[in-house]
Amino acid sequence: PPHRPPVVPTSDLIEGFDTELLTGADADGIPLGFSTFNGERSRAQISTTLEHPPVPGEAPGNAVLQLDVAGDDWAGVLQRFGNESVDEWLSYDWTGAVEISFWFLGRDSGTSLVIDVLDNRRPCARVDDAERYSYQFVDNFNGWRLLSIPFEVMTRKEVWNGAPNDGLGLSAVHGWALAA
Repeated sequence: PPHRPPVVPTSDLIEGFDTELLTGADADGIPLGFSTFNGERSRAQISTTLEHPPVPGEAPGNAVLQLDVAGDDWAGVLQRFGNESVDEWLSYDWTGAVEISFWFLGRDSGTSLVIDVLDNRRPCARVDDAERYSYQFVDNFNGWRLLSIPFEVMTRKEVWNGAPNDGLGLSAVHGWALAA
């Protein structure tokens, strides 16, 4: 299929978790929507839940993403943006955005976590060659906390996928990930 131009978001909200976690794949078999990933000694499981401590300022009936990780290496959740039928990649133009923010329920576990932004891909790529920009933080608090990570503090992470190496441009963001 032809390369789709990036979509300009109509809201600051990336995902509200108010519907099921959509999954699919593109014509080359690359998972789109929500998926998990893990090392050899870990597993990740994702779901949405209404059963959680209240998020400050939330509306009644607010669902959140629940990521359960078991093991002793790494695992996480990834959302590769897809079209409505989740069978073609979609990118968003975040030009002008200065940070990514999300509510995180801390358990004071001491676990190191990383948030990734999947930046541009090569036109007509047949693999996930999105550039990864990351920020690491530690679960060293209890309760909900709004984490706001300025894009300027994120660093490029090499994942050996043939990604372009042209900086975090934010003009074609293809997804995000959270890993422990």
